[in-house]
Amino acid sequence: MLSECGQAQEGAEHCAEAVRLKPDYTDALLCLADARLKQGKLPEAEAALRQLVKLHPTNAELRINLGGILWQQARQDEALEQYATATYLNPNEPVAHYDFATVLSAQGNFLQAGTHFAEAIRLKPDYLEARLGLSRVLSKQGRFPEATAVIQEGTKHNPTNAALYLELGKVLTLAGKTNEAALAFTNVLHLDPALLQKTNKN
Repeated sequence: MLSECGQAQEGAEHCAEAVRLKPDYTDALLCLADARLKQGKLPEAEAALRQLVKLHPTNAELRINLGGILWQQARQDEALEQYATATYLNPNEPVAHYDFATVLSAQGNFLQAGTHFAEAIRLKPDYLEARLGLSRVLSKQGRFPEATAVIQEGTKHNPTNAALYLELGKVLTLAGKTNEAALAFTNVLHLDPALLQKTNKN
């Protein structure tokens, strides 16, 4: 019986052979991109996705996936281009806005990042990662009341999520509201003590 690694390798080679025989075989290209990604062969996964994008230039999901592979290779500008195109092709896809905002934030463009984190939240109000992202870029701009409001609204959608209360505690600390911050950290302690301990160690 093949090991998982062997199965992945065999599957990838089957997909590669199918693509060799029929270069525009969408399912085989998807299979190949996924297999190469799981193997950690990012350039080969990228090549398969680029071929898919050529075949389906208006598919936002393919652009998001390609952007993710470029991001993993620390090619921020290229990832940014793919995410920007994805938000244009499908402006109602929250993941596209979130990914776009994440790269913008990494590049220090906090104002534009905030716009796209906020749009992701508008489209998906319980989008935890987008709320955390928006809170952080607002905090970096010194906009602590807005950051606080974003997280407090998030606790209504995810009332037992310790990460939200941890972020709330951090924002309130930065804002100089130590008593309120202590209450937020107490909530973290009740919900997920390990998270608070891990944070204190870092």
